[in-house]
Amino acid sequence: NILLISGLAVILNRKAITLASTYIYIDLHFLLGSFIYFYVIAYDGKISLFESFMGIVIFLIYSVYLIKGGVLSTTEHEAVHELKEGKSKFPLKYFFLLVLAGAGIYFGAEYTISSLDKIATQIKVPHSIVALTLLSLGTTLPELAVNVSAIKQGKIEMTIGNILGSCIFNTLVIPSLAPLFGSINVPTNLLAFSLPFMAACG
Repeated sequence: NILLISGLAVILNRKAITLASTYIYIDLHFLLGSFIYFYVIAYDGKISLFESFMGIVIFLIYSVYLIKGGVLSTTEHEAVHELKEGKSKFPLKYFFLLVLAGAGIYFGAEYTISSLDKIATQIKVPHSIVALTLLSLGTTLPELAVNVSAIKQGKIEMTIGNILGSCIFNTLVIPSLAPLFGSINVPTNLLAFSLPFMAACG
């Protein structure tokens, strides 16, 4: 997300991206903080339930801060005003599309994990390496599709917000929920290179 998607976003946008001050002083710092947090809890090779709980707390603080501190732009104010004037019907069509997409993601994830397990076994490499390459790329492609669509509509800030939000969510919430389904042991090959590299990307 940070290296590939943000790089492609600048290339597809065909001009420099100017970040608002909130991205620089709030989101980027929070992203760096979430990376440091994950680095600390994963460095000993094991993520405990208490450590994961703290990740959810930090993400909730971040979410509440964003919601309370969010300021609508003039264009957004106009859009909200138009929605109030129009018919306030529940978008049933989009709700069903959302449910259908969620079901597709679930079954897709099942097939993805089983396929990657077989690939790792066949080529005799650690599962963590396959996850770092094939799995990470596969799960990033939907992000790329959404961001390309946003760029085409001239909403480049939405792209940057998506990148930062996804990274913060993945770093804080995913490792926090995973221990509920089993213990997390961080492989040594991730501790030696991948974890420091992720911290450097922040």
